[in-house]
This record gives sequence, structure tokens and C-alpha cells, in this order.
Amino acid sequence: MGNFIGRLIVAVIFLVISISVNAATRYTIATEVVTNGENLRSEVATITLTEDKGRIDFVVREGRKEKGDLYLMTLDGGKTAVMGDKGKSICSEWDSEQYFREMGRLLHKARRWTNLEITDVKVEKVLEEPGPELLGYATTHVRLVTTAGVKYSVLVKAHEYTLTITDDVWMAPQLAIHPIEQQWINAQTSTGFDLLDQLLDSWYLHLPATIIKQESVFKQIDLVKKTESTKVDKITVISIEALDPLQISEEVFKMPKCDKVSRQKMEAAAKVMLKKTLK
Repeated sequence: MGNFIGRLIVAVIFLVISISVNAATRYTIATEVVTNGENLRSEVATITLTEDKGRIDFVVREGRKEKGDLYLMTLDGGKTAVMGDKGKSICSEWDSEQYFREMGRLLHKARRWTNLEITDVKVEKVLEEPGPELLGYATTHVRLVTTAGVKYSVLVKAHEYTLTITDDVWMAPQLAIHPIEQQWINAQTSTGFDLLDQLLDSWYLHLPATIIKQESVFKQIDLVKKTESTKVDKITVISIEALDPLQISEEVFKMPKCDKVSRQKMEAAAKVMLKKTLK
């Protein structure tokens, strides 16, 4: 449950914004996940953005169960997305808002089936100060602390946790939010699960600009087992390159022939996402 009220991981890759929405930008980000001191996963991705198109290619994927030469692409400003595997020439397409609404619907189901209770939810900005220059941009360092209590039961087994998420974020105030990111933020905060929507709204309210670096510490205390676990997520932009949109190969944003995601597949994908965030 440690990441239950954390940011949905899909949106992390859109937290970095291009220098100008009228230009094109390619940048590289690195992510690292450490749980209880053990490095479980690391990734490097290259992201290409124009005014209304975006593509993420996962270059290095260590510690992931999923295999393949994967990419994520949008051609309509983030309203829909395509996930594909270049090695297998397969892909699927889904509506972004529908995807997150499906997650909200499953959370409502979980609340009914498990007597899920989430209490004392709070997002607090505890620090804001000038940060270092990163990739040539002046930054502002913001620290947010999110806390909550969680109770639920499966069959006759009760679970109870306290959660604390500490986010250290370095953002570049001179870089405006890209329309693709805004579209994904809007989708994330419209799941229909009010608590999650309000929580994410509160989180994004404190972060109105481009995020260049983020370190998040998820601390979970199991009040039943009397145990504690910690997970650290690190996301860093390691390069930004301005591009001429006319020089981008047509292959980068070439739409593959995809299967439309059915309601059943949408629910299955949302369940996978929830399992990752409910650990």
C-alpha cells in the first residue's frame, strides 16, 4: 500500500516540459527505485516532444519483468496514447481519460469489497527555497510531505498502515507546462475517486512548472505486523536537446496499426497499475 496515494507512475514521464511548445525537444531521463536499501529497478528513457506529439522510448530497463523494445506515444496532445513493442510490431491504443476513470472505478470497487478506509490525508509544503542550476536552468527546490492512514480487510485478515511520502522536487520556473503534460494531469485528477483526485490536485497545486529532478521517499508502517518499509524513487533529467521539428524523421511519430483496447483489457491494465501502486 506504500504507493497507493503516490503519483501514478505513468504520469512521471510527462513531468518534464519542452523549452517551447512551438519547438521540438528531445531529452533523456533516468529513474531509479530502491526498496529497503536494495536497488530493484532502473530505467533510461528518451522523450521526443513537439507541440502536440510525444514519444517515449525505453532505452534501458533493468529489473523489469516486462520485456521488449517498448515505446509510448501520443499524436493528439495526450488525449489518446499508444503503447507498443517495436521488436514484435504489436501495440495497443487507449483513451487517457477513460484509462484513469477505469482506475477510479476499480478503487470504488476495492472500497466496497475490502471496507477500505483512508483517513487523515494531508499534503503539506514544508520547504521552498532557491535550488541549484540544473541543465542551465535556475531551479526552485520544494519539499512536499503527504501523509495518510489506510485500513482494509481481505476475507478475515485485517490490514492497517500509516503512510508518509516525502517529495523533494527541483523545478524550473521559467519553463511553462507543456500541453501534453497538462492533458495527462487533467486525466489523472479526474478518476472519479474523489480522495485521489483531491490529493493529486493538492500536490500539483504546489508544482506549477517543469520538474527537472525529483526524489520521493515512501515510508510505510504496518501497524498490524509492527514492521516498517521504505522505498525511494529518483527521477532525473540528464539531457535536454532542442530540435527542428522539420528534421524529425517521419518514423518517430508514425502511427502503427493497433488494436483498440476493450473495456475488459482496460480493466485488466488498470488492475496491473493498481497492483503496482498498492504494494
